[in-house]
Amino acid sequence: ESEGRRKKSEGRSQNKCFYKYEMLPRHQQPKSPISQEERGSMMLTLSPPTVISQIKPTVESLRDGDYRYRDSFAIDRPFREIQFRKQDRYITGSDSDKRTGKSYCFRGIPQHNNIINITVAIEISPKTAQKTEWKLAPGNPINFDRLYPLPAGPGLELYKCLTAFLPNLKD
Repeated sequence: ESEGRRKKSEGRSQNKCFYKYEMLPRHQQPKSPISQEERGSMMLTLSPPTVISQIKPTVESLRDGDYRYRDSFAIDRPFREIQFRKQDRYITGSDSDKRTGKSYCFRGIPQHNNIINITVAIEISPKTAQKTEWKLAPGNPINFDRLYPLPAGPGLELYKCLTAFLPNLKD
């Protein structure tokens, strides 16, 4: 094998400059400052740069306020969305899955990036149009590791869920 070396040459017509590659025999190749043995033991580790937007706060570290999380940024396909309000030591919200059309209200306590001690509120069809009734049941923890924060907006689902737990907010 041989290595190419670039050599500048003057073109004879129209005073143009061009480069010509000449091949050198292997024994005339430029020497590397690193020995063959050192090259064999070197390892290059590449890691992506840390971008501020990649650092997500945990649910537990969020300030009191309204939040919205989703499992996908793609608007053109179904997604799971969680809207919630963090107030004092409680999180109350709605968990909607647009793939299945199911949604439920929940209330729990934040722990790291999870909501634990979940109580689920199931809406009971009202017999009269005056007041919605709710059945409370234990629920499964919600993990936020694969959910992405979005700007919070006014949500009818969130408001409905806040009213579901209204009698119990003063524990």
